[in-house]
Amino acid sequence: LTDITWVLVSYNNGGDTFVPVPLTAEITLFFGSDGRLHGNAGCNEYSGTYRLDGGLMNIGPLAATEKYCLSPGGVMDLEQHYLSLLQQTTRYHIDGDKLVLSYYDTKRLLVFRKTG
Repeated sequence: LTDITWVLVSYNNGGDTFVPVPLTAEITLFFGSDGRLHGNAGCNEYSGTYRLDGGLMNIGPLAATEKYCLSPGGVMDLEQHYLSLLQQTTRYHIDGDKLVLSYYDTKRLLVFRKTG
């Protein structure tokens, strides 16, 4: 989990449907071994803290820069949705080069792949 850059590949669009991240947007997440996380949400850089307890995870609060990006289209809406899902995370699971963040066992939220 830690000291790896994860790139978002798909996300929950509000129901139980997963949609792929547009190829023009790269959303990243990096968990440091010091309990801090950071990444790029598509336009803005963000950072915050996380805490692990077994397979449980608590994320937040998060802070982000306040740029406004026109391109790629829809990136600002995607960014807000991503940051909201990230803060709803209560569980994580790693399967090979994939990281899945979920809300308990009831809803998968975000799927990342390991870079490099």
